[in-house]
Amino acid sequence: MAHNPKLEVFKIRLKPTTEKVVTYRDFFKQKLNHIKAEDSDLFKDYFDNFIDTVDNNDFFKDKKNHKAFTAYDAKKRNENPLNDTIRIHTQSHIIEGVVEGGRYGQSRSMANMANKMKKEKVGTSDIILDRFYFLIYTPLNSDTGILMLQSYSEDSIRDVFTTFIKPFFSTTGFYHLSIDAYVPKQYIDEFKKGAALKGISFTKNLLIGYIGKGHSKEELEEFNIRIEIKPNGHKSSLKKIKELIQKLSPIQFNENKLEEFSKRIYLENPKSEKSAYYDLEKDLDAIKPTIYLENRISMSIEGIPDFVELKDYCFNLLDTLKKEIQLMGKIHEC
Repeated sequence: MAHNPKLEVFKIRLKPTTEKVVTYRDFFKQKLNHIKAEDSDLFKDYFDNFIDTVDNNDFFKDKKNHKAFTAYDAKKRNENPLNDTIRIHTQSHIIEGVVEGGRYGQSRSMANMANKMKKEKVGTSDIILDRFYFLIYTPLNSDTGILMLQSYSEDSIRDVFTTFIKPFFSTTGFYHLSIDAYVPKQYIDEFKKGAALKGISFTKNLLIGYIGKGHSKEELEEFNIRIEIKPNGHKSSLKKIKELIQKLSPIQFNENKLEEFSKRIYLENPKSEKSAYYDLEKDLDAIKPTIYLENRISMSIEGIPDFVELKDYCFNLLDTLKKEIQLMGKIHEC
């Protein structure tokens, strides 16, 4: 599926300008100037502030990556909360919903499949919009929260959305938010259980030249050397990878052993047909596979997720994440 939805998870941590221990409650009181507000009122004010920032007349733009996003009709409160594009869950300290965004800055043309002569210009200020789900969990008794952001295999608003929330979660006494990608253990275990080696690449910049007459060298030129090694009809398990690397390391190219090259390993899970890669300099346990949503929730034939199912999926995942991150001493429930 070309338009395959996927989910990214991030730990979002406050960065105070002093060594004083702070929480999201402290942050919201400072940012919103509500020093004596009750928690429910404080969280509602944070929600309203978020809505005012994302649902206005302008897109939020990431000029570096030529992406933008916004919210539509988020300020319209409906009798049925499922109809709201962005929702608040005060007791759970969650806001979640759908924003719309995409790329801009490229001049293109758009044609009708049924009539190729029916063409329209897509200018550099036009955006072809996709819908993206997000969830932000900010426990008031902690300095660490969780962001979940849904995207697609060929398009994402990760860069523009994180560019937006970093300064949003900063104010007097707080630097921009710290954002770190996180893959839940269940997905790592799921991938590794059936993972097999797809290939290994060795890369290095080398000076290569020739020896001329009188033992004088010609001017050396630098080349980026890339050597790829792929299994031929068989799949090596993760347990055998380290052994394989040890056998390959003494092999030389231009008098340089492969052990001196930067190494990257490519893995795939034949059962799920998903792939992942990572630098071999890191621990094998550091693998972070992509969380594809195909076969996890319903989606249209075009690859658009069922956003109601996706919301439930993310809420269930959040319960697991709370336990995992608690073990790391980061989140303390209210």
